[in-house]
Amino acid sequence: MLWIAYKVTLHLNLSFINTPYDITSIDVNLSNITVTSNTIEIPVTIDTKGVALGGVQFQFDYDPTKIQFEELASTLPNSWYIFANAKEGKVKFGALEQNSKIGTTGVLTPFKLKFSTIGNGVDIFTSVKVSSTMDASSVNGTQLGINLNKTQIKLTGYNNF
Repeated sequence: MLWIAYKVTLHLNLSFINTPYDITSIDVNLSNITVTSNTIEIPVTIDTKGVALGGVQFQFDYDPTKIQFEELASTLPNSWYIFANAKEGKVKFGALEQNSKIGTTGVLTPFKLKFSTIGNGVDIFTSVKVSSTMDASSVNGTQLGINLNKTQIKLTGYNNF
């Protein structure tokens, strides 16, 4: 009996939100928001780093006693299927390229989540937390890692309206 030994090296990249494996990744950037009215718009910026993005999904958690989800606005082309579902302080949203041939590349802001404050916006002090329930794939269906710049978006009221 002949035994052949193989050396297997596993590279862990724990900065990826959705996978511990060292795979091609995209960057997702979020910013803190100063609330100056009773409406809040949170942009989600993605840098595909040259990869043809074919699908992406996220879940954000929020305090439903302080803010309520209103809608998801998207700048993606009509060939994308856009979805959003909000329930009990969680909003799940994303998009899937239906043609599965072209995808989207570059730095883009494909989503803007719109919330409104419950009560006066100047009194708001809360946050929106990014859940680890997220995924991204290239146009050919290969899973992509997600480098997220922050996991919490602080919302602070500013007495200027």
